[in-house]
Amino acid sequence: MHHYPDQLSGGDQQRFALIRVAVKEPEVLLSDEPTGELDSENKEKILNLITDLHKDHLSMTIIVVTHDPDFKIIADRVFFLRDGKISYILADKKLEEFKTQVSNQISVALINDSKNSISQKIKSEKIEE
Repeated sequence: MHHYPDQLSGGDQQRFALIRVAVKEPEVLLSDEPTGELDSENKEKILNLITDLHKDHLSMTIIVVTHDPDFKIIADRVFFLRDGKISYILADKKLEEFKTQVSNQISVALINDSKNSISQKIKSEKIEE
């Protein structure tokens, strides 16, 4: 493929950006609205790519900030933000129940926080899970 970034579709640009970062194998991958401007076909490709990254890099924590409720399907934990603060955290049984519901709040999907470093930081800030 011999294209400049501005010659790629929005979905291709998003996939390329995620792959480019993942190749460096960071401890934490932060993605802000990765499906925000994409059609449903490209959104599905991004969800699959993030799922694959999670499977291939088990030590990598993936944080997705999104309005897209579909990310709750692949998340290990979901943090809801309201007025710039965490208003609610879903994990374990509560997350499984929530996966069947829809929410329009901004959420942070935390995928594979294997070292619990981010969860511990949140707990140390006296936010209950």
